[in-house]
Amino acid sequence: MARVKKETAEKKQAMFEIAPDMQEMAKKLIEIKDDIMHIDFKEVLFLKELETRPKPLARCYALTGHPIQYFTNARFLIVFYESNIDYFTYDQRVILLYHELKHIPAIGDKLVDHDIKDFYDILQLGIDWSQPNAVVPKLIEESNG
Repeated sequence: MARVKKETAEKKQAMFEIAPDMQEMAKKLIEIKDDIMHIDFKEVLFLKELETRPKPLARCYALTGHPIQYFTNARFLIVFYESNIDYFTYDQRVILLYHELKHIPAIGDKLVDHDIKDFYDILQLGIDWSQPNAVVPKLIEESNG
């Protein structure tokens, strides 16, 4: 009788860090973009996830009713999957952040789904905006420190 070796894939633990650089970007974007001016950036927790490789580049979460609110007053969370965007330039990160901020509603806590206008707005910034070495528009100026 042949033996079959049962392989168990070790699941990698996610490792997070707070992303003050993304918070600063969000603050600047919210000041200049009419469609996201309703957002109080202090109500959004910004994290970078450093270890795993999920499919998305970033994801927005509503935290209302979630146990994590025991530790934070944030109503929303935006996670950037660093292993998927490590090649992004500053300007590409700004575009990704802008896209994620557009999920935060003006009223209530239910995230706004993607729609045709959302995709159109992002595609106007360049159809290949997320590709390595893509030349993309500058939405905000990079801070020097």
